[in-house]
Amino acid sequence: MSRSKSAIKASLGSLLISISVFAIATPAGATTIVDQKVVAATETAKAVESVAVAKPIGTWITTQKYPSPYGSLFGISNAVYSNPGYWPGICQYNKLANCNQLGVGQQIFVPTAPVVSSVPATAPVTKPVIKATTTVASANTSRAQRIVNYALAQVGKRYSWAAAGPYAFDCSGLVMMSLAQVGINVPHQDAQILYSNQGVRVSRNNLQPGDIVWPFIGHVFVYIGNGKIVEAAGYKQGVIINNLYSFYAAKRFV
Repeated sequence: MSRSKSAIKASLGSLLISISVFAIATPAGATTIVDQKVVAATETAKAVESVAVAKPIGTWITTQKYPSPYGSLFGISNAVYSNPGYWPGICQYNKLANCNQLGVGQQIFVPTAPVVSSVPATAPVTKPVIKATTTVASANTSRAQRIVNYALAQVGKRYSWAAAGPYAFDCSGLVMMSLAQVGINVPHQDAQILYSNQGVRVSRNNLQPGDIVWPFIGHVFVYIGNGKIVEAAGYKQGVIINNLYSFYAAKRFV
């Protein structure tokens, strides 16, 4: 009986030693595996954080029916940056196939800062050019030049959406009032002017002072000759003389 007890005790001792060794080995192995997962998770988090930091900060805008400010890239640029000239950067960033036509309800991402590669499309010309152009325009009294003269007289005034003078203008308001000086009445909306039966389409190579030009759907201005235009550019710039920086369509009304 005593031998049996001794044998049992010896067996139990061996078993406990085995269990102890297993218990010690297993946590060590488990710890190693857990550590690897922690390292992997940490590296993944760092990678995700890196991507998050690199992602531009901005706003998603849902486009609306024109002539809402969110109905064109020109209007969106003006609303976000107080400068309509950054619309090419917005178009480029969103990889739009057609910058001139936006669908209602379309999602457009606008970075908080203008896209670095885009340059404002409406860089004002220098004052000496403005003075020279004004002198030439004021000397001509033809119907076309009456349109030009009125547009020139508004240079320096404020931009205000849906305004048509006398103290502020939006782009189509300036065109509407310029044409009104020679008895031509057009809608206060650039697309309606473009697609109406009024006026005759002209190419860029055939532009003459007094012609009305669309750089894209959503903006319109008065051509004053010598590659110059007068436009109600935006809240920051107001009504300015500028270079003819883009061309989509043009009409002659006189």
